[in-house]
Amino acid sequence: SELEALKLDASAKDAKVSELAAALEKAVAFSADLEIKISSLEAGKVSASKEAAKIAASVGVSPVQLSPSDSQPSAEAVDVLATFLSLPVGSKERSEFYAANKAAIVKAAL
Repeated sequence: SELEALKLDASAKDAKVSELAAALEKAVAFSADLEIKISSLEAGKVSASKEAAKIAASVGVSPVQLSPSDSQPSAEAVDVLATFLSLPVGSKERSEFYAANKAAIVKAAL
């Protein structure tokens, strides 16, 4: 009858709620375990520069910090690049200019 169908439906829903509650408990426990592992890994992580400094020191080399200006192209190199880019692509003049100023063009392009 209808009452029996409702009782079966309620029973099935109760079983599903119990199943979902158990799955949620497992997920919460798993999440807590992951948080512990993450904390442990973060506590042990070392920056690459610190690790490199240790390695350099272990072989008797004093590490030096690179100056940001070391990687900056000179104004002359930038002018050479601008000149190179202004020449027609595929022209003999552009190829000769590149061959004569390759180092400056590459440094300015980086």
